[in-house]
Amino acid sequence: MHPSGYTSYHGYWARDYKRTNPFYGDFSDFDRLINTAHSNGIKVIMDFTPNHSSPALETNPTYAENGAIYDDGVLLGNYSNDPLNLFHHNGGTDFSSYEDSIYRNLYDLADYDLNNQVIDQYLKESIKLWLDKGIDGIRVDAVKHMPEGWQTSLMSDIYAHKPVFTFGEWFLGSGEVDPQNHHFANESGMSLLDFQFGQTIRDVLKDGSSNWYDFNEMIESTEVDYDEVIDQVTFIDNHDMSRFSIEQSTNRHTDMALAVLLTSRGVPTIYYGTEQYLTGGNDPENRKPMNEFDRSTNSYQIIRTLASLRQSNPALGYGDTTERWLNSDVYIYERKFGNSVVLTAVNSSDRSYTINNLNTSLPQGQYPDELQQLLAGDTITVNANGSVNSFQLSANGVSVWQVTEENTSPLIGM
Repeated sequence: MHPSGYTSYHGYWARDYKRTNPFYGDFSDFDRLINTAHSNGIKVIMDFTPNHSSPALETNPTYAENGAIYDDGVLLGNYSNDPLNLFHHNGGTDFSSYEDSIYRNLYDLADYDLNNQVIDQYLKESIKLWLDKGIDGIRVDAVKHMPEGWQTSLMSDIYAHKPVFTFGEWFLGSGEVDPQNHHFANESGMSLLDFQFGQTIRDVLKDGSSNWYDFNEMIESTEVDYDEVIDQVTFIDNHDMSRFSIEQSTNRHTDMALAVLLTSRGVPTIYYGTEQYLTGGNDPENRKPMNEFDRSTNSYQIIRTLASLRQSNPALGYGDTTERWLNSDVYIYERKFGNSVVLTAVNSSDRSYTINNLNTSLPQGQYPDELQQLLAGDTITVNANGSVNSFQLSANGVSVWQVTEENTSPLIGM
């Protein structure tokens, strides 16, 4: 129990990396979870937290669990009794520098010394245990607060044991751009949650503090900054920020954001409940239980339609992004891979726009809206020279048009 009266309901205060949480079940239950998921075509990603254990105070051994860490039930040490030097004892970080946030405690969480041979071996053994249990991917928590060198060695161990897609959490605030973030994604061996994408789309469609010029600039700059921009993990909200949906009147903007997310570069992730327009401010209000699961919501239909399109059209998974028509209210962008093309148009204003002088790589022909007018889309006509006949883009509307072509020669997605 935390001194102020709450527990680690979020699961980020580890105590034994080689055992299950007994409140959720034992290893046989976990095996059943994995087998059931796999038999239904579902992959399981583990959230791995190798930065810290639980809250601790150097001067108070009775504070919470004092950072105690166990190796399959055997106590390795705790923060006040640390003969193996498992932890850093440098106080809490003030976030004044990258190094300060690595070698000091994150708030009051007991921070591991990852250069310690015992903790290094223990954490690497533990993730291999879960890989052997059948997990399909790993999200690594708080990568900004651990040495890049150790995380690179962790990835070498993972790739040598069982290569799985691994991505880290490096939090960036609204408008924040950090070259160290790009360097980490390019050199560590793992991808990152794309907070530049997430914060910018929230600024445009949730807060109205930015526009599509800003969004397009982010798309173009990150394509340069990340060696593999299509491997970065995109989102519109998650458990560390307020929900995208505020109230029912904002549902349309949630729908629009999901449509952009699912047709943009990167690996899109959707936070539970967003498809139900779940609301909530910062933690813990953004982690509320979900009372129902309604498959008839507009957002659910959009996710189902565009997730299917991502599977069938390789332009969404692997294509480059080209801006085709842009102003502060309207963004029309094209994804292309080989001869497969997806063209997406979004209008975030309360007025319709007449779109002239639009060009595309789509072949000549008529193209219906892939969203089937879920967001007031329409059919377009493309001419032999790639020009698109003038059309109306509805207020708060999104249209998606596409062609899927089989490639006859090998292609590499960048």
